[in-house]
Amino acid sequence: MSDASTRLTETVTPTRLGWLAFILLLAVVPAVTERFWLQTFVQANIFALFVLSWNLISGQTSYISFGHSFLIGVAAYTTAILAAEHGVSPVVSASAGIGLAVLAGTLVFLPTLRLKGVYFTFVSLLLPIIGERVTIARSDLTGGERGIVGVPQFVDSLAANYYLSAVLLFATAYGTWWLVHSKFGEVLAMIRQDEELVETSGINPEKFKFVAFVLSAFVAGVAGVLNVHYVGTATIGSVLALPLSINIVIAAVIGGRGSVPGAIAGAWFYIFFNASVRPFTEAPVRLLSFYIVGILVIGLFPAGVVPTVRQAVKRLRDDGIDAIPTRAD
Repeated sequence: MSDASTRLTETVTPTRLGWLAFILLLAVVPAVTERFWLQTFVQANIFALFVLSWNLISGQTSYISFGHSFLIGVAAYTTAILAAEHGVSPVVSASAGIGLAVLAGTLVFLPTLRLKGVYFTFVSLLLPIIGERVTIARSDLTGGERGIVGVPQFVDSLAANYYLSAVLLFATAYGTWWLVHSKFGEVLAMIRQDEELVETSGINPEKFKFVAFVLSAFVAGVAGVLNVHYVGTATIGSVLALPLSINIVIAAVIGGRGSVPGAIAGAWFYIFFNASVRPFTEAPVRLLSFYIVGILVIGLFPAGVVPTVRQAVKRLRDDGIDAIPTRAD
């Protein structure tokens, strides 16, 4: 093999080809998609941000959170109140929403990171419930069960909203992937496998969990404000309620917990599944159907669809290489 061929092989890796294919897919969607499905793609991209946010802390460590809708709701309601009720610029209100989500996560969630296992999960489970009760109690500020309407969009056209969601999705996905494959990500993986061993090796896991959670809260805030400024309303069911957290977790596990492509695949599957069955079923039936399908998929692919497919492809490729006869043969 020539030096040029060797350099080309080293440059064109499966990972780089995968990212290039993802960019091309995101770029061509508006040109080949009808309006309804383009709207669905925007929702799918936003939900993928939800799942990527959850994946940063719960996918990379052993801390399973059911409280991410609380962070999303804090950001969404903050920007909705400021932009719709007080006429604040969407950019300013969104920045405030993201900042408050990070602050709320720091003040409320981080103390619970000292808890482990089911204790952390239980506490995180309570946060969306508490947030929902507070939202209803302060209906003068939040609109209660009716929510807040008339939230202005960042951009006017559907195509512009799509590209905004696509750019944020790609930036978050690539940033998360880079983080996972860095030294920082290696420590998080060690924490997931055996936190006590990490402590005995002289590494402070609290510091790494803190950074991971702040980044997770930041992405949750970005996703929350993007969602409410696209939809135009902030309601308990759409940005705060516990079922949203449950759907995020299920989507992540279907795609592959800890996998960046898996988070996107699981999120897209959830949104497009709901959109496909919407003409035939009511909302409760759609949700039940998704849960049933999710249980079946998780039963068939316990590690998640994307990691399972990746392992299968790797085995086939390795078997193919082993089957190639050498000169000695």
